[in-house]
Amino acid sequence: MSVQAATAKPPASPSFTDLFTPKLVTVLREGYSFANLRTDAIAGLTVAIVALPLSIAIAIASGASPAQGLYTAIIGGFIVSALGGSRFQIGGPAGAFIVLVAATAAQHGMDGLILATFLSGFMLAAIGFLRLGTYIKFIPFPVTVGFTAGIAVIIFASQIKELNVDRYARHDFYYQCYESFKRSLLIDFAGQRQIAGGHLKYVG
Repeated sequence: MSVQAATAKPPASPSFTDLFTPKLVTVLREGYSFANLRTDAIAGLTVAIVALPLSIAIAIASGASPAQGLYTAIIGGFIVSALGGSRFQIGGPAGAFIVLVAATAAQHGMDGLILATFLSGFMLAAIGFLRLGTYIKFIPFPVTVGFTAGIAVIIFASQIKELNVDRYARHDFYYQCYESFKRSLLIDFAGQRQIAGGHLKYVG
């Protein structure tokens, strides 16, 4: 046993082709049964129940049409499934990107948003080719939590105007909550009130 252990060769590192071959191709080569199709279909429907409405909501919040959000979710889902590098991978919209998408669409229009999407894709591909993904472990956990929590607060604050609280009396509880959020999260800039970061505007 000791001789065999000493002469055993370490496992060979995967080649470039092995690393970047879509898992769809790998799975089809190994054999794809009807049972796999059934389980994948159930998983896909489960993701679609969440992804499609969320994509429509992100599109509306970004100033796009609901149809554009729906098309983006469908096309993006097929691309991720066809070119993904993992057997267990979910592709769908992320609510945290509402702020970025809305700001890009407001400042640069849909053409700028499409260009930014392609550029971000090229950057991610370059990170993958250079094998820099492992450096994500050096990002502190509080940074990730703080980013997510900050995005949640911005999204919540941007929807306060939808309450149409002007119809409430000033002594009303909801109106006081609205005023508190407005004072803490909105800044005065060029005669307009806008959310810090220059996203959704409120004219007061």
